[in-house]
Amino acid sequence: MPRTESGQHASLLQRWKAVASSLFETFGAVSSLVRGETAPPVELEHPYVRYEHSDLQTHRVIVVGFSILGAMWLSAFALFLYYRYAQMHVPEARTTAAPLSPPQNALPPEPRLQASPRRDYQAQVSYENAQLSRYSWIDKQSGTVAIPIERAMQLIAQRGIP
Repeated sequence: MPRTESGQHASLLQRWKAVASSLFETFGAVSSLVRGETAPPVELEHPYVRYEHSDLQTHRVIVVGFSILGAMWLSAFALFLYYRYAQMHVPEARTTAAPLSPPQNALPPEPRLQASPRRDYQAQVSYENAQLSRYSWIDKQSGTVAIPIERAMQLIAQRGIP
């Protein structure tokens, strides 16, 4: 940070000092709570408003919290050491194909997963579009014919729906 004015530098330094002093005060208060010290009595603004002193001891809560945190780190470190040991000393399990297993290139039983869903979808859409845009026999015996959809819409527009 460039030092353009000495006043600006001094105010920044004062802010850092204030932050450091408040941190030291906070750490001092936490350490006194951990040791079980209580704050000096303060004259109450509203003497009839009180709280129950026997509900919770903050130093015990802090000690239990740090104990849980320490146990967590200790167990993580123990797991790390165990996995390092296992990598070096436990042999790898070697698997071989079962003697009655099917050949490696055999297809699994139905239903199978799609290899390419996009290609399958495109094939289905092109088949449906081909069905909608061509003439074909549905039943030659009864004379039923499939006609393109555009032609069917023209005929319905001319003749109306029977």
